[in-house]
Amino acid sequence: MEARVYYFRQKLIFPTIAVTKAGYFLEVEPVETLALSEATPSRIAAVLDRLRARGNPVVPTPSPPDFPRPVVLDPAGVRSWRTFEKGARTWAIRWGDNGLMLVPHRRRPDRGWQEDLDRVEVFQGEGAEIALAERLPEHIETNEES
Repeated sequence: MEARVYYFRQKLIFPTIAVTKAGYFLEVEPVETLALSEATPSRIAAVLDRLRARGNPVVPTPSPPDFPRPVVLDPAGVRSWRTFEKGARTWAIRWGDNGLMLVPHRRRPDRGWQEDLDRVEVFQGEGAEIALAERLPEHIETNEES
């Protein structure tokens, strides 16, 4: 199970991650948003619970003329991916056999992000979601490039 969270202009934005029939990830509705000032560990953990419950739905593969507009733009309050991309930071969240992983991303030299595998954190056991939810704001507060 894969999820993603963006930090942009004092908001945490959590899109649903679908898997296309071609096998790649695509961000789809619903998108959940938390103001950073309201992003308590319990609220973040509640969002994670809902994301996990939704899973990664399988959706048809969009063709280039029908490729959807990024679903995070409206919640972010911007009109272009370029504007969002310049100001956003992102993390992948993965549920797996080894626990819950928080995977920071760093900017690529050209555009976009890539996983920063040197900074992956793994949370295990019953309290994994709340532990990740406590750690995520620390990533933001330290202003680490992700």
